[in-house]
Amino acid sequence: MTVEIQYTIGDEVKDVNDVRGGLNIFVNGRRVVQYQEEDPSQWRHSWEPKFAGEYLHTVFSGLVKRAISLSKGDVKIYQENVVKFGPTVSRLILEPLSDSDLRLAHRVTGGSVQEPPLPVSESARGYVVDRCEFSQAVSDAAHDYLADVRAFPLEWGEDLLEEFETALDELDKSLVDCANNTPSLQSRH
Repeated sequence: MTVEIQYTIGDEVKDVNDVRGGLNIFVNGRRVVQYQEEDPSQWRHSWEPKFAGEYLHTVFSGLVKRAISLSKGDVKIYQENVVKFGPTVSRLILEPLSDSDLRLAHRVTGGSVQEPPLPVSESARGYVVDRCEFSQAVSDAAHDYLADVRAFPLEWGEDLLEEFETALDELDKSLVDCANNTPSLQSRH
């Protein structure tokens, strides 16, 4: 199964800490983040529901951090790893199922005044993809995101970009040996 990550930036960026936008993951061309009700008038941001999230840099940072752990084999099989799409109720579940298989699922949590939009059953159940291919897709999208943000006339947040670049370098290094760094049933620590 092919994995691709797409994102959108909602406004001109002046502060890295406030990059507004969302992302979505595609498996064989199907969006992982999909909802039963996708009427655009029901959503707060113009990029929703096609893209999830509000503060894109925070989402990307969490995704890169999880991809590092996955590509290093530092997570246990059946351990659910969560990437939050910002202050929204959407969550991405990353669960290693074997040495190479990873389940990607989209879930929502409660907590808002109104009932959250529910994902379609395929999204909630998830898709099984190659763990290293997923981590590579994260790296590819993160490099594109970094180049896009650097192209804006930034006034603040250069230190956050440097931290992000360091994490991205760590991800790229871990990808070299990803297939040999397999998750186990036991904790490695």
